[in-house]
Amino acid sequence: MDSGHHGWREMEPVVSTTYPRGPTNAVVQEMDSVTVNMEAINGSKMIASLELLPQELFDDVLRDLHDHALAQLLSCNKLLRRRVEPRLYGQEISRDKAIRWACRKGFLPTIFLATSYDDNAAAPKLPVEYLRLAARNGHEDVFKVLVEMGALNYLDMDECRLLVRTLCSPGTKNKFVSYMYPHKFGDTIQTLRQGPNVAQPLVPLIRAGAPPDLIRLVVSRGADLNMKWPYKTREVMSPLSAAVFANSESLFLLLLQLGAKIDGGNFEEASALLHHGLHIPVFAAARTMAIARHGRAMMELCLAQGSRIDHCVPSFDVHLQRLNEPDRYYLVTPMIVYLQSIKSWKTRLGEPTPAEELVWLLDKGAWLWPTWKEKTGLAWSGAQWIPFHTCIEWLLGKWGIAALRYPNFVAVIKFLLQPEYRKGYINIHLVFLRYFIDELGGVNARWRASVHGELKALILATLSDLSAGDITTNLEMLIYCMRTLIRETEYDEVKKKLILNAEAIDMMRAVGGDINTCRGRTFNGLGYSSSWPQTQPDDEPRVLHVICAGLCRLISGTEHMALATHDIRNTAGILEILIQKGADPMITTGGRSAFDILLAPWARNPSTSRPEGWKKTRGQALADCLADILRGKAFDVNQLDAPVH
Repeated sequence: MDSGHHGWREMEPVVSTTYPRGPTNAVVQEMDSVTVNMEAINGSKMIASLELLPQELFDDVLRDLHDHALAQLLSCNKLLRRRVEPRLYGQEISRDKAIRWACRKGFLPTIFLATSYDDNAAAPKLPVEYLRLAARNGHEDVFKVLVEMGALNYLDMDECRLLVRTLCSPGTKNKFVSYMYPHKFGDTIQTLRQGPNVAQPLVPLIRAGAPPDLIRLVVSRGADLNMKWPYKTREVMSPLSAAVFANSESLFLLLLQLGAKIDGGNFEEASALLHHGLHIPVFAAARTMAIARHGRAMMELCLAQGSRIDHCVPSFDVHLQRLNEPDRYYLVTPMIVYLQSIKSWKTRLGEPTPAEELVWLLDKGAWLWPTWKEKTGLAWSGAQWIPFHTCIEWLLGKWGIAALRYPNFVAVIKFLLQPEYRKGYINIHLVFLRYFIDELGGVNARWRASVHGELKALILATLSDLSAGDITTNLEMLIYCMRTLIRETEYDEVKKKLILNAEAIDMMRAVGGDINTCRGRTFNGLGYSSSWPQTQPDDEPRVLHVICAGLCRLISGTEHMALATHDIRNTAGILEILIQKGADPMITTGGRSAFDILLAPWARNPSTSRPEGWKKTRGQALADCLADILRGKAFDVNQLDAPVH
């Protein structure tokens, strides 16, 4: 509301230091930009002329002046002040502007002067907005004077709620709540029959830095020590969590002494809309570790008081487009909350890195991986939760592949890929890492080389840890690896990825992976819908069959267009690698080999008889190149750019 009264800022009143009148030059000089040179109002001659005017004419002159000009007249001399003051402060709107200015600036004489002209000077009506202005600007003396003058006498429920929010904001530094709650304000709240959010705002008081005595007082008046207070979007905070965020060990121990629950109560008692479990102190400490220096100290305090580092709560990461898991959700741990709460991968000198924090949490017994739960009696029984995600998926999904330019981010990913921490999810990790090769084109050119190098190192390091026990998932990894190369656009980048792809295949073959093994259910990952007859297991398509089928449709569908040769280059490179690494193009599926699938459109087309004088189309030239690859001949990418005959 104060921003709407710009007039008084220009008006800048001049008043005396005595109550209610009797100005001095010291006061005039004290107020910023208030003293006005008499030349600004046409000099001393005009002042003298105004003083000699009869009262009736003087009133006519003042009637056309704005508040700013009237305020300037106040600084001229005592005679004009005595004649101008009643007119200026006799108007309610001018008094309101003056008091608001005084609340912002912390100038008590203006308040005394303005209220002395009120119709009821003994008990002036002071809106509660004045209290909020004084509190926001940190003027405790003005705040107390307004309370003593009766600013709380006209408090309604809405104003009470707004005042509590202002008083309990962290910027007020608790000096106002310490004054208000032990005195009149607490009684006023009880009279208005406000709810606990206003009558006993324990969490806001703790966040504002209220002293222990005030917390005891509010608890004695009935405050709930385990109350869930709204925090940001769909998150809640308990008094203990507020003490963790405020870095107040004394309040934390006091709340426990008074009966607060260190585990936040059973999560079944809470709403299913809770997010990240910040109402539980150990989760609040995990969030604090990611955003503040005192996080580790508060985590140690929580653990010393009996918090469980392996505590789990439901996650609220709901995607409405994925409604295939009714009444099913996953539980997250403090370590996962820590990873999700990181805001920057740049650490200041002397602070532990995120990877060091992960090691510290694991040493304390933290649990890294979430688990599924089904129908455990949440308040919202119709909850629908997204499918399982690993920590690596969360991090890459949130920060994107470009974050690999940060050493701290790379260190965390490498840490999570270690065999003892990935918990058998190597296939998921590889697929997800491999997926991000597609995103390299969107990375800033300054970082692209370093990001590609880090991504390659991560994939190869993970593949190097493959064991014979991972054989059942190797083919799926291979298929997804192949898929990422089919849609690239820059040949220079593709060459690098083809080399990486060959290394990946070698590593998977070294632990027993078989390129010619069929796993029909995995071929949907390539984005091709196939109509293979699958009456027998051997009829399921191999990797080579699926790639050739997709390439066949690509060529036949672009017969009369300028074909995008990068797709052919990619697929040709894949075919070469697969055959070099042991793929058999003559294995049949559904009665067709990979060679038959690639040349199927020309087998059905009479023009494939190639009469004398026939000129090859570009698509048929490409098909011939790829057929040569299947026959074991070397592939020359320059053939794709040669003119057709």
